Amino acid sequence: MDFSRRWSTAAPGVIPLTIADMDFAPDPAIVTALQERLRHPLVYPQPYSTSGVAQDIGDYYRRTHRVDVPVERIRIFASTAAAMYVIFDRVLEAGDEVLYFAPSYHHLPDSVTAAGGRAVPVELHPSEGFDPEKLRSRIGPRTKAVLICNPHNPTGHQFSREQLRDLVAVAAEHDLLIVANELHSRLSHDGAFVPLSSVEGVSHDRLITLSGATKSHNLSGLGGAFAFSLGESLIPRLWAELAGRLPSPSALAQTALSCAYREDSPWLRTTLDVLGGNRRMVSRQFRENLPAVRFLEPAATYFAWLDFSALRLEGDAAEVVQDACRVALLPGAEFGAPAAFARMTFASTPDTLQLALTRLIEGLSPWHS
Repeated sequence: MDFSRRWSTAAPGVIPLTIADMDFAPDPAIVTALQERLRHPLVYPQPYSTSGVAQDIGDYYRRTHRVDVPVERIRIFASTAAAMYVIFDRVLEAGDEVLYFAPSYHHLPDSVTAAGGRAVPVELHPSEGFDPEKLRSRIGPRTKAVLICNPHNPTGHQFSREQLRDLVAVAAEHDLLIVANELHSRLSHDGAFVPLSSVEGVSHDRLITLSGATKSHNLSGLGGAFAFSLGESLIPRLWAELAGRLPSPSALAQTALSCAYREDSPWLRTTLDVLGGNRRMVSRQFRENLPAVRFLEPAATYFAWLDFSALRLEGDAAEVVQDACRVALLPGAEFGAPAAFARMTFASTPDTLQLALTRLIEGLSPWHS
């Protein structure tokens, strides 16, 4: 784990279940593609519109979701997080508001406030989703957009088609831009992920989708992401304003991105099987041995959103857990949540995860026995 920030920065003897990385070897098909690319000069790559990268992404959406994404409507860049910051910097004026679903990884609301805007939270329940009337009630005269992370980080909630229709209807009523971060879309445990671009009635000139393979294929150290809009005007207009602000990914990142979307990945299927087993392990262990810790099995992602409120821990739950259990979790504060909450990343080997769960059960015994 010498190359992993999550492991290399953990305190000695602590199992880190924090940063959104997986402890698995990379997809061998991507490794082979990268090795082949390294046989050639690492010069500036071809334009992604003609190199095949955009075509592979478009073909994936047609093949998997029956969404026709023309190559000319796709843009490639380094990361979805960077794209959110730059997009809101260009579309918001000081004081404009953007709705987002809370709790939320801090980069989502931060991308709004960094642009001088105001990020307005709308409560998301992991099992029920959101109340459309509450969404409407948060809209004011300065509301310009809705930012949705689907599947959701940190809860693992996967928005249903009906929920997305509700979102589309509210956005249409108030002429709001929708920025859909779908970075975890290929980490669905039941295969029911619905891209917002496929929802009936959505205004494609008011929707931009961001995604990539960094989470599904464990490529955060390499980078590479994309955006698309099915409307004719949004991508050309927006990217004309963003020229030079969002650099393209490296030649190697584009090679990996293309490979990840070109065809079905046996590696990803196997990885999803492991993650599914881990998800069941976490759910069973908490249900049987830590029932006071509230946890809803996620429909997607490799995150467990944990509520330690019933244990009445003193102080920040993640700090107590690390001290008592030698397991590191990401604090609720990272998601704008109370100190009783924490996120667990369960994308480790089953043996490592089982050891971490055993430590949690034993270390928290003074509070739950």
